[in-house]
Amino acid sequence: MPRNTFAQRRLPVLLASQQHIYEMLLRQISKPQQNFQVLSSTMSSNRHLRIFSDETGDVQQAELSVNSTRHRTAELPIDLGLRVHETPEGKDFLVMFAIKFIKAREKKKKRHTYGDRSFDEMPQWIDYFLTILRRDFPHVYLRKMEGEGMVVRYNWGDSMTSYDPTVAAELSLNRTVCFFS
Repeated sequence: MPRNTFAQRRLPVLLASQQHIYEMLLRQISKPQQNFQVLSSTMSSNRHLRIFSDETGDVQQAELSVNSTRHRTAELPIDLGLRVHETPEGKDFLVMFAIKFIKAREKKKKRHTYGDRSFDEMPQWIDYFLTILRRDFPHVYLRKMEGEGMVVRYNWGDSMTSYDPTVAAELSLNRTVCFFS
């Protein structure tokens, strides 16, 4: 029987602890059409989100216009996800998770990028991470694929100050599941 990864063992705990944040966001979104336009325009104005699609069925991915329906539709859940993590509760959760993750890595004598910094600095690093992520989100690919989506992580280096999300990862979303096409 294969061993569960740290993330697989912790996922139910993570989801349960953030359930109240998702419920809070759902209550705030009482007029979806109006909020879609507000959230979408907020995301576009803060950074350049690059979304690509294989709509032609070709292996070549074409970048979608920021004004296209598909771009705006993919942009909304990304913005909502970032907003959840940017709430005080979301940041507190990320700080707690990061500290537990680093301690687990240290216990197993595995490498991590936090170095010998004090955990008291973690809230500032979480703010830094969220700011960078909001400004330069990993490239998003709408693809025909099994499942709803996946993230591929790449080696981006080991200096937290040089973190670049566009180099560190890419997000693939199933264009059929997401967009019913």
